[in-house]
Amino acid sequence: MLVLVLTLCLAIFLNPTTAHRQTQYGIGQDYYIPNDRMLCTTGERNPFIRPQQPTCSLSVDKLVDGLSIPGTSDRNCFTPPWMNYTLYRIGRQFAQENLIIISYCHYLGGVIAYSGKDVASIFSATGKSDTREKAILRNLANLKHTHLWYDWDLLSSDRISAASIHHLRGIHRKVGKWITERLMEGRGLIDPGMYDNRTADEGLWSAFEADLQQSTIPLEWRQPPASVTNYNGKTVPLDQFVMSLAQFLFVGVPFVMPEVLEITKATDEQLLGWNHLWAVLAFALGIDDEFNLALQPSLEAIVKHYRDIFRTYFLQGFFRLSKESKILMEIAASVSDEVLPSIFVSFSRNLIIHAILKEIIGIPTPNTRGLLSPNELQMLDRWERVKASLKTYKQPLMNDMNYDFRRNFNAKARIYYGSKASNDATAAEYMFS
Repeated sequence: MLVLVLTLCLAIFLNPTTAHRQTQYGIGQDYYIPNDRMLCTTGERNPFIRPQQPTCSLSVDKLVDGLSIPGTSDRNCFTPPWMNYTLYRIGRQFAQENLIIISYCHYLGGVIAYSGKDVASIFSATGKSDTREKAILRNLANLKHTHLWYDWDLLSSDRISAASIHHLRGIHRKVGKWITERLMEGRGLIDPGMYDNRTADEGLWSAFEADLQQSTIPLEWRQPPASVTNYNGKTVPLDQFVMSLAQFLFVGVPFVMPEVLEITKATDEQLLGWNHLWAVLAFALGIDDEFNLALQPSLEAIVKHYRDIFRTYFLQGFFRLSKESKILMEIAASVSDEVLPSIFVSFSRNLIIHAILKEIIGIPTPNTRGLLSPNELQMLDRWERVKASLKTYKQPLMNDMNYDFRRNFNAKARIYYGSKASNDATAAEYMFS
């Protein structure tokens, strides 16, 4: 894949060595360390004043306006002018200290991604997710790159985090162009008959649907949002709306899982830092401020926004899963042994689907739990005991789990990617599914 050359920004420090390092990977002359309490403003911003405080993102129902806007906006610099370095650093530290739990959330988010028919069609079209081995490669690569963003500073002279983002932006552009060409040729996203000879585990999905239908989820949350069903404007592949929903699957999932907040014992400062970290990463990846979900005025607004996003755009999708969504979710849920390797916990496909219902949606699961084998019930009991221990005595158990996970995860990455995963620098450049 051709590598686009990063546009270099002007130096911001008088020291020539420092300036050279800063311009290597997209830090512009408007970079500064702003007031640590700045989040965003809901009012109009004067375009002639340096944007030290960003405008908050659009409301939940207005996000569909992004359907007509390409999802990877041009960036002369990867760091936004409103970057709060203190919160950014706190967010990275929070991710590092809770890496296995954060990675578990990312993995669940990756499975949920296939629940939407349009997203499932995009993944089907790329041919990168429809077998177990492909799903392992995709999930290992996705998690590895998030680990790079948490471990390496965008402002550091090593360029590892920036190189990772740079190459992912190139992949997004390439996929968008490829999809556009397919649609212009009238071929659609999926080749006809692609899933005709494949079957979903209808026993699993019947139990999944029964648990949903028997729950107390309000009727309005079971229906597609009017903002989507009534939209009749222009659409483009890999648009800002899709990128916003993808952002939610990384940053927002922990906010809709109460147990995660209990386990991590996150302070308000840490949650603000985690959210701001993803505001910065979303900017770097090409999401415009108005579609950057992490730009909210307060912690209360942040939590409410993510929960509204889930209820509006994801929850209703579980009530009407397509055949291809079911198949892709099954495949994605079946690779946790390779993607989340740990001596402390293990998950099966059915346990991951069960976790979506119980831990994310938060409903009773008599039907799905009834499908679990004795071995899976033991695995579930062990996971519940580990979570209880983390809630009560987070350290040193979390440190031990993180150490074990990092070691085993990197070993798996080397098995599947070889020399491309030999170190962080090569992973940033070459580890893509």
